[in-house]
Amino acid sequence: MGSGEVMIRRNRLAFLLVCLLLLGALSAYAQEKTRSKFEIFSVRNLYISKSSFDDGSESPDGQKRMLSINMFDATLNIPTRFQDGKTVIIHSLGYQLLEFNRWETAAGGLNPAYEVVNRLDDFTAVEYRLLVLHSFSGDRWRWWLVSYHGLYSDFTGGLSSGDYRLQAALAIERTWESGAVFGLGLAYSSTISFPVLPVLTLHTSPESAFKLDLTLPLNGTLTYRVSEKAEVGIAGAVEGNRYNLQEIKSQNSPAVTNNLRYSAGTIGPRAKLRVAGPCYLVVDAGRTFRRRLEFFNGNSKTGEIDLENNWFARIAFNVEL
Repeated sequence: MGSGEVMIRRNRLAFLLVCLLLLGALSAYAQEKTRSKFEIFSVRNLYISKSSFDDGSESPDGQKRMLSINMFDATLNIPTRFQDGKTVIIHSLGYQLLEFNRWETAAGGLNPAYEVVNRLDDFTAVEYRLLVLHSFSGDRWRWWLVSYHGLYSDFTGGLSSGDYRLQAALAIERTWESGAVFGLGLAYSSTISFPVLPVLTLHTSPESAFKLDLTLPLNGTLTYRVSEKAEVGIAGAVEGNRYNLQEIKSQNSPAVTNNLRYSAGTIGPRAKLRVAGPCYLVVDAGRTFRRRLEFFNGNSKTGEIDLENNWFARIAFNVEL
């Protein structure tokens, strides 16, 4: 990627962040109507350090291929309440940039080449999420429905119908007198191998010093509130998406690739600190436990690469009102 292209991408990203911050002011007004604390804006950056991989191609003796991952995403949430607060609708806008850096270690030293697996480009996701929650039976029960609609692609040749992905989940939850919440549901995704998955949710009382939040099989956190400004604990997550390739590319001849799925699992300690007013800094660090690149021609899998697990760091900036 040339310096001009890098500058254009950075300018576009800066423009997007300014738009999100301006929209955040509007969402703050909407949040005031909900009368409850809520995350309205977040920016995150995830870095996974270099680790070895084998793409199946021949390499000279002593040569070792390595890959690092850098993922940036920004999310804006706009909540609205109806029916005296029994129904809540949350609109979310999200942007994600997934960057790959590839190295080849040879006798002559470490030579970076900013490509990954036969010149695959960086990937971009633009996503809209709709979350609807409705409480009933004296707020002891509630059901919620969430749907994700997005474009996931390398965007090398404009937009196409193959860029679109749909994910959705439906669950029902029971709230106990202690404030704990337990629920069961089903999730559908066009990005994973099993399109329908069971979902289990468990949340302890928000007033408890120790707080457990689980949404399995996607993520979970266990935290301890040290003070009004600080929390520490442990967090785990499995995340990833399936991206459309605008230009069909050869992975290992004669296989053909026009879709790529990247997934990663992370687990490690977490610290959350209120830095000023409604602004929080969240830092995760630890180790990956699953990293995989999978290649598809349509719905047919043509190959996969399992990356070695390595250390990661995630830094997030949140605004909660």
